[in-house]
Amino acid sequence: MADSPTHTIVKTIRNHEGGVEVVVPTPDNRFIISGGRKHDDNNTIIKSDRRTGQAVKRRENAHNDNDHDDFWGDEVVDDEIDIRSLVTDGSMIVSCAFGDSTVKVWNMDLELEHSLEGHDEDGVLSVAISPDSTTIAAGAHYGEVKIWNKGEGGRWLCTKTLNNHTSYVNAVVFSPNARYGW
Repeated sequence: MADSPTHTIVKTIRNHEGGVEVVVPTPDNRFIISGGRKHDDNNTIIKSDRRTGQAVKRRENAHNDNDHDDFWGDEVVDDEIDIRSLVTDGSMIVSCAFGDSTVKVWNMDLELEHSLEGHDEDGVLSVAISPDSTTIAAGAHYGEVKIWNKGEGGRWLCTKTLNNHTSYVNAVVFSPNARYGW
């Protein structure tokens, strides 16, 4: 039996004050984008230099939507908003959060460009960007998937809502060749 490969920790990056929910590299592998939990990290998104580990951009309170009840019927408090999914194509960062019904599109300097509204009120759990960067898919808490297409003037338009799931949509992906049915 062959020996298992060993892996070495190359760098530990500690730019969040608390828990980290998600980590993704940029396509050029120069930066790491990470998202934190609300109750101990102000649902912060951080762009870190992969080589040095230093935070180069930081967006605190990236998702705040306390105007609804959570799925137990209680009032949502700030502590319940956690960054759940991040994705980047190198030109934009897309984020979503449990406890927030929006998908946010940021430029690479973490400046908000678009807030995609109209999702399940208890939160969006997953996001994906198509290979050609013209479509965003967002999966929500109660089984809904919304498809957003980039329209004229760079506006994102919801072109389809899929209700094929009966519960959480924890992951959405596009095939590498961009062959999808919507």
